[in-house]
Amino acid sequence: QELETRVWGEELPDSDSLRVHIHGLRAAIDKPFEKPLIQTRHGIGYRMVDPDAVPA
Repeated sequence: QELETRVWGEELPDSDSLRVHIHGLRAAIDKPFEKPLIQTRHGIGYRMVDPDAVPA
């Protein structure tokens, strides 16, 4: 919800708009590479991670 508000302001889109945008980002950012950078955090949202980073 915070991501939607930051992108679209108070005029939120229908729920499918964010999924469509994330799908486009994944096609551009994740698909060309072996390991995905965009992770879905169910109930929280999305985040970008370095799959090779060592957890702190």
